[in-house]
Amino acid sequence: MNFEKTLHQTQNRLSNEGSNMGNLLEMSKNWTPETLIGEDEWKKILGRARNLPISMGAFPFGFEFPLHSSNPGADFGVSLTGGTPTSNIFCGRAKSGTDKLAEALAKLFERMDCEDSKLPSIVGQKVMLEFDIGSAKKAIPELPGFFLRPGSIPIIGGEGQFNDILTVTDALFSSVGWQLDLAEKRKLEQIYRSQPNGTRMDSFGIFPSRSRGIRLAVMGINSSSELNSFL
Repeated sequence: MNFEKTLHQTQNRLSNEGSNMGNLLEMSKNWTPETLIGEDEWKKILGRARNLPISMGAFPFGFEFPLHSSNPGADFGVSLTGGTPTSNIFCGRAKSGTDKLAEALAKLFERMDCEDSKLPSIVGQKVMLEFDIGSAKKAIPELPGFFLRPGSIPIIGGEGQFNDILTVTDALFSSVGWQLDLAEKRKLEQIYRSQPNGTRMDSFGIFPSRSRGIRLAVMGINSSSELNSFL
């Protein structure tokens, strides 16, 4: 099976189901228990999803549920890959100068397409987005969280890959107009040098509408002593 051909066909065929992700999610609304997503939350999710092209349904998407809470509510996650018809939609929207999400994505894809950039060799061309819906304390933020994940070559603790971490973090920061400063670089290096040997960086993320910072997910910690030492 040709993955790229199948993906392209799926994105095109989704256009027959509607014009935006809200149309697609409405089809699954009745399959989701109200104990997980209440009616008010659905309205907020659909409102946000209507600003996203329906072709995003060809990529992984879903919900994040707060299982520790009895209140219904969920955050909404979607993804897309550069060099596809879906990413081209956002790059086109970015030219208007009025769509901040499109502008941020266009900057990321531009970094990924740059010939001398190491970014695609580290994280590929996939971008994941997380929209604060249920977790939003007041109004739903204008921008979602942006996440990048290392691809076939993992970023292993103690393997001298700190420059890869800087490359990914700088790309995420730059996409929303932030500039990585010296103190932040030193903190990143401290975290990386403290990683137990054999662990790996699983994802990098930023939430532009929250406090400034980088969210790092570290995988492969095998014992409480390793965890305590790292923390």
